[in-house]
Amino acid sequence: MSLFDCFCKPHVLTEVTIISIRLRTANGILGNSGGPLLNSQGKLIGMATAIYSPSGASAGVGFAIPSDTVKFIVETLIENGQVVRPLLGITMLDSNQARQALGITKGILILDVKPGTPAARSGLKGLKRSSNGMLEMGDIITQVESTTIEKEGDIFKAIEPFKPGDVIKVKINRPQFIDVEGTAQVLLKEKVFEIELVASDDSALIKTK
Repeated sequence: MSLFDCFCKPHVLTEVTIISIRLRTANGILGNSGGPLLNSQGKLIGMATAIYSPSGASAGVGFAIPSDTVKFIVETLIENGQVVRPLLGITMLDSNQARQALGITKGILILDVKPGTPAARSGLKGLKRSSNGMLEMGDIITQVESTTIEKEGDIFKAIEPFKPGDVIKVKINRPQFIDVEGTAQVLLKEKVFEIELVASDDSALIKTK
């Protein structure tokens, strides 16, 4: 495919879409941000956004917002004057090294559940420290609706089609410690919760203690 910038100079373009970001290998020039990203048929496929350039020159990894995302944002701004995204109301551990250290081989660990959110009222649990100083594991999200969760980005991708107020199904593994012949072992108990998505500007999420 080709990309034509404002000087109508053709560039070879390869791409891959990751959630709501499009990577491009076409040359990026300072000042192109906000401009159209076109394919070889002249169709709009995105909006130039940024470039990662270790040398500081117009060479490196370019990023563009997919046209579907641009269309959604523009229509939302026209209709509501702002963009409000759906959220679960939790914070997550998205670190491979940390997950390995905690023995998590599948899913994403919940670090914290925001008080006052539907996630908190439904009974989701985050990581906490017990009275004796030991860390107690939080719930591990393994599936949202039909999407298997392996990294934090999977959660955002799964809830992106929904709106604040929609109710979705979240499958988790809840670690439970059991005593087996005097040795503490962890048993993962699978549970499914129905959770109402909150808005990104919800006061329960942005309030300070």
